[in-house]
Amino acid sequence: MEQSRVIAIYGKKEFGKTNLLNLLLSGFAQQKQEAEIVFFDDSRNQLEPIYNNLKDKLNCKLINKFEEIELRFTDDSKKTRKLSPLQQFYVYLNEKHISLDKPNYMADIYGVSKISSKEYLTIPDCYVERAPFTVFVIQSKLVYLDANENKRFINTILPQLVSVAEERGYLYFPMCKRLAMQNRIPFLITLLLQPFCLIILRNLQENAGKKLYLEIWTSNP
Repeated sequence: MEQSRVIAIYGKKEFGKTNLLNLLLSGFAQQKQEAEIVFFDDSRNQLEPIYNNLKDKLNCKLINKFEEIELRFTDDSKKTRKLSPLQQFYVYLNEKHISLDKPNYMADIYGVSKISSKEYLTIPDCYVERAPFTVFVIQSKLVYLDANENKRFINTILPQLVSVAEERGYLYFPMCKRLAMQNRIPFLITLLLQPFCLIILRNLQENAGKKLYLEIWTSNP
């Protein structure tokens, strides 16, 4: 479990998922001040208080609403477009962590042709060597909804992210171990002190029992 890089925190609504996350990241911020934390939230804005608490201590990015984003191209031109939170998240990933498919994913975001390589090849490539020590915190329902656009992250992009991270010694994935929350905070802070970590918050169904769970995805059986 020392090699875990993906932590899912889930439980029934109002069972303390956000409080647990706040404790984890506060302890992490004290030990890894050069890190970057990316908060991907939705209209519930449950991550915004944690972002506000940490933004003066660490380099933090909050993605939670439609925003006007300046997009840069390899020919030194620029374009400002209003992007959804999911589109902003893809732009961030493509800039720093993985090169996403330009015709299928990035062309619409950048407002260029999917067919003309002369256009879509002006979308910048990813320079993963420049990526900082990064923790992703994903609360947004957008990555779970059963629609083709939203399923891309779990079905296509996350596996790419895992593959790149494994090559760079970052992430070890798929075996799952479920733990009821007890005295695990120091242990989980240790897990976060790695070059790459993904934290996913999810709600359980109402009949799931009165427990708050963590799911640690690790390469160890």
